[in-house]
Amino acid sequence: MRALLALLAMLAALGPAACGPASNTHGNTDCGPTSAGSRLPKTRGPHSGPTGGPGSASQAPHTAPPPTAPPSKPPPPTPVDGRVSITAADAGQTIVVPAGTLIDVRLEPVSGAIWTVPESSDPQALPRLSASGSCDAVKTATFRADGDGQIEATHPQGDALGGLVLTVRIGG
Repeated sequence: MRALLALLAMLAALGPAACGPASNTHGNTDCGPTSAGSRLPKTRGPHSGPTGGPGSASQAPHTAPPPTAPPSKPPPPTPVDGRVSITAADAGQTIVVPAGTLIDVRLEPVSGAIWTVPESSDPQALPRLSASGSCDAVKTATFRADGDGQIEATHPQGDALGGLVLTVRIGG
């Protein structure tokens, strides 16, 4: 056992001084330090681990996790049997619907913040047919798409307002 420890100690002492052709990939003739830009990192062996002691395990370099893509918006809702349903998740979307499509909007309270009743930006092109919701409840409204317009609603969000803006286009 002592002989093995002595051999390992000798190898550890000689390891840094032993630079041969395999580790000399940049044409350097000595084992002295080179600039950081021209030196590849050395692979750690059992005698040169993070503590440098005999028997230290090799460790893979730490890397950051790969970047994640930002969450994507769901696809715009599509009409089924002449109706389309809208929720707060559809905020910022543009939907293309045939003329006469009924658009049902349902807005649930968000963290205690209550929505306003959804409104049309153009009551001639996008008339609101019905609306309901008490002061602290779910707000619902139904619109008929006769032309292009926007449906809008807001709710308090700290010192600002959060909101729903849904653009409606008549088409196909």
